[in-house]
Amino acid sequence: MRTKPPTFSIEPLEPRCFMSASFANAQDPQLVVDPAGTLHLAYYDTAEHNLKYASKSSGGEWSDASIVDAAGDVGQRPALAIDRGGMPGIAYRDASNADLKYAHLTAGGWSIVTVDAKGDVGVAPTLAYDQSNRPLMSYFAPTGAAIKIVSFDGLRWKPKSLGKVGTLARAGSSIAISPAGTWSVTFQQSKGALVYTAQTKKVGAAQPRGGIVGASVMSLVGALQTRALRAIDPIGKYRRVTVVAKLAGAAQPSLAFDGSSPVLSYYDVAAANLALARLNGSRWITTAVAPVTPGTSGTHLFID
Repeated sequence: MRTKPPTFSIEPLEPRCFMSASFANAQDPQLVVDPAGTLHLAYYDTAEHNLKYASKSSGGEWSDASIVDAAGDVGQRPALAIDRGGMPGIAYRDASNADLKYAHLTAGGWSIVTVDAKGDVGVAPTLAYDQSNRPLMSYFAPTGAAIKIVSFDGLRWKPKSLGKVGTLARAGSSIAISPAGTWSVTFQQSKGALVYTAQTKKVGAAQPRGGIVGASVMSLVGALQTRALRAIDPIGKYRRVTVVAKLAGAAQPSLAFDGSSPVLSYYDVAAANLALARLNGSRWITTAVAPVTPGTSGTHLFID
């Protein structure tokens, strides 16, 4: 029996005041709402060339914008996510040093670490937290022209290359955590294929030498200060499948889960369409959603 393709309604967004608040020189704003109803905002300040953060309470009150990191030119295209404890984390590029950095808000303020400093890295990062509250990031590394993934193994950050993408135009990737607790990343390879890379088995939490700790991963600061931990490989084994064999131009994919099924949004430049791909059993089903105008950049998929 043939299944009818889904239908979509497209609505333009009317002009709005920027969240009823004013943030001067804000670029690349990232917004996330936590389970308590607090709205979190991270952005790059184009005048001061630093990373800033603000929040809006569930009652509607905005905090003042505060500086997260001002050590050089930092914060372009930040990725904002909320950890399992309701605290914000931000992955971002340090343009002055061509590094990837990570900031995590704790009771004592922002804890900042350099995640990857090998070559020119950290472009267009994305961020997610697994069920053990480990931060995982995917990002483009101009050195090697590849999409990389990185997480913390209990002792140090462990980056791995997932595949070559070629030019900066294909720097976009997207990371998400499945309901089973495994990570997945989508990106466009150098020859144009849109691929989906998924961890094949969930990795447990870090362990102390001599025993197992609970499901919650330790704070980054505490982990970096101790050597009483047994390192694990947080990335583990993974497999890669092709979603669309060849796409002209930059696909700019975004990834989310609808239950246990991964869903991707992307640009089909040749057809001038915004499209969706959904895994149905063992097959990827693609659907055109709406026409797009030339020069449109970035897709963002959210499933409620």
